[in-house]
This record gives sequence, structure tokens and C-alpha cells, in this order.
Amino acid sequence: MLRSSLVILLGTAGAQLIALACVPIISRTYAPESFGEFQLVLSLVTFLLPLVTLRYEIAFLRARSERRLRDLVMLVVTAVAIVPLAVWIGMEIIVAIFFADVPRALWMTWVLPAMLMGAGLFQSATQLAVQMDRPTLVASSKLSQTGLTQGASVALGVLVFAGPTSLVLADIIGRGTGTAVIMARWLQGFGRNEWRISPHRMWQAARIYRRYPLFNVPSGIIGATSSALPVFALAVAFSEEVAGQFGMTTRILIFPFGMILAAFGQALSGRYAEMTRRNDPARRSFLLSVVIRSASVGLLVCGAIMLYGEAAIVYFLGDQWELAGKMSVALTPYLLAVFLSGPINMVMVIAGKSAWQFKWDVTRLGFVILAFWVAYIFAFSPISLITIYACAMLAGSGVYVWLALKHATGKI
Repeated sequence: MLRSSLVILLGTAGAQLIALACVPIISRTYAPESFGEFQLVLSLVTFLLPLVTLRYEIAFLRARSERRLRDLVMLVVTAVAIVPLAVWIGMEIIVAIFFADVPRALWMTWVLPAMLMGAGLFQSATQLAVQMDRPTLVASSKLSQTGLTQGASVALGVLVFAGPTSLVLADIIGRGTGTAVIMARWLQGFGRNEWRISPHRMWQAARIYRRYPLFNVPSGIIGATSSALPVFALAVAFSEEVAGQFGMTTRILIFPFGMILAAFGQALSGRYAEMTRRNDPARRSFLLSVVIRSASVGLLVCGAIMLYGEAAIVYFLGDQWELAGKMSVALTPYLLAVFLSGPINMVMVIAGKSAWQFKWDVTRLGFVILAFWVAYIFAFSPISLITIYACAMLAGSGVYVWLALKHATGKI
């Protein structure tokens, strides 16, 4: 377990170092407005992603046989093919009726489905690698995905066009490569006859694991809304430039730590699942020790950002990203929330408590909506709005830790 955790962490940390190394070039190549347009599309992808896979990829970890796992994989691949196609048809109809004279709307009709398909495949493939218990495969896929995404962003921006389309294409290239790395390894050793598609078996698998789309899709959409709402609010209330500044801040501050902590959580999820199956009384102390250690590191990181973050980010990104420096300080409560609950964010799902996960997502979204309502009533500035939002996310993480510890003691 320790070796697996270390391999995944090293791979994820390496991927984030690659991303951070490319950020100064990307921030000086792309204007905040272009990054804001890309961030709006990415937020829509985040919002719709649970629908793309119907969250059946979570069931990979609970498949009791290779045959059942193959049925689930085919079910997810089918969903990832059908849902983006339906989104494309829907977008074409909406644009033709309401936005025929808006050039950017036509751009969205192909961008959104393409990014949804890439994101759905990569998310499912990553979960498959975890199920295979191949930490080196998880690490290599993250490195290849991040490396090609950042490299393509720089190359397309410098050599072709420094606009949102280049960022979209780079994202698709990176996720597609990461997916190919995992699937190529998994498909080794399977004979042709083992891959006969059986709609009956796929339907059977869909019925057996039906609680995942019933609970985790609504929960995932609600959770994604909590993360995506600030981008839309900032774009509508202020401008796409402000949304781009926020997107860049989360890209270099929230996302790297979130990815590393989520990777650590993936490595720990197997151990917690085993402790839950044995009804091990030590699972509460296990969770508590993970939370305390992670939160302690988070406090140190947040303290450093509050002292030096603004000046460091402006130096790192360039003068046109001055607002991003101020946002980094405002987002420190959100960063602490990531450290607090990030390593244990799969506890409720793995434990089969999807209903409680859904309740928590609703509670957190309530905190976020309340924060934005207060900001709207008092006409707060972008920095004040982000500060209130970050505090709402911290409150939501505190509730999740409380629920996880309650489960560990058998009270829910």
C-alpha cells in the first residue's frame, strides 16, 4: 500500500510540476480573455461529466469478476459515445433556433461534445487503472496526459493561434493520450472472443449497479455545480477576463494540490474499503490521522500563500495577471478545504453510502449559493465574492469530514 501510494503520488506530483513549468509560457502566450472562454467551456464539461459516464466507472472497483468488469467497461464506453452525441444534437438545435447569428455559439457545438468525450474516457480509464492495482500505470498516464496537454498548449499557442480553440485541442490531445496508455495495457492478454458485446449482459450490469447513476449522477452534478458556479458568476457579473484570472489561479493553486491529494486518496481507498469489509474498529483513527496530517500541511501552505502568494504569482505569470495574485490570497480557505477532505473524498462512495454523499453535495451547494446570494445583495467586488465562496467550500469540507468520521464509527 505504501509503495502504491508513493508511486501514484510521484506520478501526480511530476505531472503537476510539468504543468507548472509550462504555466509562465502559457500565461504570456494567451490573454486572460482567451483563458476565460476556455474556462467557461471547461466548467460546462465539469458540470455535465457525471452524465457522460453515468458514474458506472465507480463500479469498476466493486466488480467481482473479469467478465463483469468487461461488461461495465463496455457499458461506460457506450455511454461515453451516446451522451456527447446527444449533447451535439441538442447544441445544434439550440444554436439554430436561438443563436444562429452568434459565431461563438457555432464554436461551442463541437467543442463541448468533443471535450466531454475526452474527459469521460480519461476519467473512466483512470478508474480502471486503480481497479487493476497498477500504480505505475496511473502515474504514467497522468504524466503523459499532462505533458502532452501543456506541450500542445504551448506549441499551438506559439505556432498556430493563441486562442481558446488551441487550449481545447490541447486538452483533448492530452486526455486522449492518457486514455490510450491505460487501455493499451488493459487490453493485453484478452482474446477476440472475450470481447463479444452482449447487450443483455450490459443491461444486467446496469441493473446490478443502478444506484450509481441514481445517486452519484445527481450528486456529481451538484458537486460540479459548486466548483463551476464561480466561473459563470464572475463572467456574468464582471467579465470573461475576470473569469480567466480566476481560472488561472485555480489552475496553479487549487488544481495541483487537489490532484495530488486525490491521488493519495485513491491509493488509500483500497485500504479503507478493506477495513470497512472487516468492520475494523481502527478505521476511525486511520481517517482521523490522515485528516490531521493533511490539514497540518495545508495550514503551512496557506500561511505561505497569504504572506507571499500575491507577489509570487504576478512574478510567475506576468503583469497582466495581477488580479490572479489577489485571488490566490482570497482562495486560501478553499485550498485548506482541499487539504482537509481531499485525501478522504471517496470514503462515502466506497462505503456504499451514496445517499449520504448526495446529501453532503446538496449541503455544500447550499453553502455556495448562500455565499453568492450574499455577494449579490451587497454588490461585492470579485475578491470579496471569491473570499466568501472559499469560506463556503471550507464549511462544506468540514461537514464531509464529520460525516466520514461518523461512518467510521458505524453511526451512519
